[in-house]
Formats: sequence, C-alpha cells, structure tokens
Amino acid sequence: EGFVPKQQTLRNWLDTFTELLPLIDTENLTIVAHSLAPLFVLHILQTYPDLKLKNALFVAPFLGKLGDIWQIEAVNKSFYAPDNFDYTDFSKRTQQSHVFYSDNDPYVPEVSALDFAEKVNATLHLIDNAGHFNSDSSYETFSELLEYL
Repeated sequence: EGFVPKQQTLRNWLDTFTELLPLIDTENLTIVAHSLAPLFVLHILQTYPDLKLKNALFVAPFLGKLGDIWQIEAVNKSFYAPDNFDYTDFSKRTQQSHVFYSDNDPYVPEVSALDFAEKVNATLHLIDNAGHFNSDSSYETFSELLEYL
C-alpha cells in the first residue's frame, strides 16, 4: 500500500491543463469526461472561477472512494471531491450538463453516478449494459453521447 502514482495526480493534471488553457476556446467550451475525468473537471472549475462550460458530458462519474481496491484508491485519492466544492456554482457556470451511466459498471456504482449528477444538476442518461463504457466492456461506439455534442 505504499504505492504513490507519479503521473496520475490531481496536481499533475492541473499543471498540464494550466499549460493548455491558453490554447482552448473558452467561449464555446464543451468537455467530454470519462470516469475520473468528470471529477477533474470539477477541480478545474474550482481552480478557474471565471471559466464557463457550454456543455459538459460526464460518463461514469464519481466523487469519492469507489471500493476497497487499494491500487485504484492510490491513483484516484488526490482527485476526490473536498467538502468545500461549491456544486451550485458549478451548475450555474455550465449551460448544459449530462451524466451517462450504466446499470452494470464494474467500477462505478449507479449510486455514485446519480450522486454526481444530482450535485451538478445534470440530466441523467442510463445506458443499459455499457459496463464502464470501454472496450473491456465491449463498448466500442457511443452514439447516445454524440447526440449531445
């Protein structure tokens, strides 16, 4: 349990985003984020209070600990939502937000996706048998999401 991720940390992701921010069209920003990335988007919005999103499409999102697999927890824990997240502010700064979740995701329980959606005031979309929306779940195309781009 002494494992410390070297690349996948909130600090590294924020540093990379900061470098890329000048290249981003922030007037028409649409973000598609999967798994850990939706939580990262919340950190971005907290870090950059003037940033607004035209559209946010969150796939298999969660806010905190998902289970007892220590390797997953070691990699994800720096991202977990702090108590001081202002979810009301996030929903005000996003014109549209959608959460896509599956009824058989092996990593993100439905309740976690529902909690995320409720906190950010997102429209919910249940996708049957999509697993974790990845090739391991034989989920190769995502036409439902394309409708909202």
